[in-house]
Amino acid sequence: MKKAVVLGMILLALGTLVYAADAGVKVTGWGRGLFAIQGGGDEALGTINESWGGNSVRSTVTITGTSDNVGFVMDIDTNNGNPVAGDQDKIWAKPFDMLTLSVGRIYDDTLRGSESYGAWNWLRYGNMSGDGAIFDRVGEGAEVNFEAALAPTDALYFFGGLGGNGTNLMAAPDTSAERVFHGGQFGAGYTINGIGVVRAQYVGSPGGLHLTDVIGAAFKVTAVPNLTADFGFRYATKPDVSPWDEKISVGADYTAMEALVLHAIGVIGLDKVNDTTLEFGAGADYTVDKASGIGINADVRFLNDAAAFNATTNTSGKSQIGFLFGVFKSFANGVVGIGVEAQTTGLFAAGPDNQTDQSKMVWAIPIKVEMSF
Repeated sequence: MKKAVVLGMILLALGTLVYAADAGVKVTGWGRGLFAIQGGGDEALGTINESWGGNSVRSTVTITGTSDNVGFVMDIDTNNGNPVAGDQDKIWAKPFDMLTLSVGRIYDDTLRGSESYGAWNWLRYGNMSGDGAIFDRVGEGAEVNFEAALAPTDALYFFGGLGGNGTNLMAAPDTSAERVFHGGQFGAGYTINGIGVVRAQYVGSPGGLHLTDVIGAAFKVTAVPNLTADFGFRYATKPDVSPWDEKISVGADYTAMEALVLHAIGVIGLDKVNDTTLEFGAGADYTVDKASGIGINADVRFLNDAAAFNATTNTSGKSQIGFLFGVFKSFANGVVGIGVEAQTTGLFAAGPDNQTDQSKMVWAIPIKVEMSF
């Protein structure tokens, strides 16, 4: 009897998947987990992390439904073994072809400018830049709950996003219409064929409090073969409460040959009161053997005292140098690898949590497992 029930459930599930496929629904997955031996405190620790946070592995199932005019995206993460709403949980509709309206928990990466390479895909260095380094995604700081995106041509893109904390708009301290709009994110981008992409935006403070509002602009150069260079500028409208007045960022990726990709990043934060913050780095991805999927990652980065913010003391820290060397093997649906990392001061983005003296070097030997379906 139990076997019959189980068989019936399997047949029902298969039938549902077939119907879902006909209806334009698909299921995909992505995940990353690292086991690492980390040192720097009184003793070495064994840790589990997901590159950006400790004591958790990211395993995400994404269910996407699409049709000509209506669709949805739902991410389910199993951080710490508990399923929770992931990056996106939204429903969208197109009243007409050029306009898309979305409601829910929203990210929009159409115009985003990131420089994620090297340790950013292993155990991330503390205080250093990667995702959104050049130009914020829609929802980067305080996730968006409503977005109107207008694309009158393939080259032109406008967006306007409003929201609270990404899960519940009512969680904002004041949900008056004025505050909601002041906390919004509004911008546009234009693609110049054969040249690059120019974009600009206003990013309001969470809750519409006008505390950390930022005006940003960026230009991505695509005119040079095998090279993508992205230049960004941000201006803090309230510099008295921002760690910088203006920030200049640049990122570059160059395919030197089929097997070798080079990366670079630089970030300068200008402050009329404190010292200028500096951050720069370089990295490389090299395919040792394409047939077997074996390759290496290398990454070295530096930031100065002013950029090494110490969250414990709320002051500038000591300059940092970060280093990574990793060896990996790629498969059709994932990656496995082992590496060695070090950071001269501070903490990695994920521990070790027993290091009380952040002026000492921390090191790690991470083993990475990553999947994508």
